[in-house]
Amino acid sequence: MSDPAARGNPYAPPRADVAPAHDVSARDETGPFSPAGRFGRLSYVAWSWCLMMVAGLALGAVGAVVTSLFAVNAAAVPVLAGLWNLALLVPAAIFMIRRLHDLNQSGWLWLLVLVPLINVILILVLLFAPGTAGANKHGPPRETPTWEKVVAVAGIALWALGLLAALVLPVLVGLERT
Repeated sequence: MSDPAARGNPYAPPRADVAPAHDVSARDETGPFSPAGRFGRLSYVAWSWCLMMVAGLALGAVGAVVTSLFAVNAAAVPVLAGLWNLALLVPAAIFMIRRLHDLNQSGWLWLLVLVPLINVILILVLLFAPGTAGANKHGPPRETPTWEKVVAVAGIALWALGLLAALVLPVLVGLERT
């Protein structure tokens, strides 16, 4: 007897390849500064925290050297800081693109960070929304190394400590004045 699908049977099962589009055992091996690939929440926090710390220290050092060696007017320092922030926009955008890819969204949505009030919502989504389990249209998930987990937890703890200090210190200073 021949195959029913070969005879044109409309009730025969499809003969298509239904294998997954991505290898479910594959891992994202792209570098962190490549917009291709995905970042989980902790990777996003860790790399953003590292970028912020390195950029802040470098800006302080460069600003101190430039103002002392070249006798730059103090009014030029905000201009230098603005140019520095524009340079930092590229890696920050890459990190947001990779995080959006983990959420199975287009990387172009990072441009919403330029829209006031919407940017707050976008950052909260990037920080708290869980990524896609398994492979999605942007590839397989990226393994979060231990050092990224440690840096992310330390960054979150320092942020919380700073927030607590910002809330408590004005109250304590106000109590001392009375």
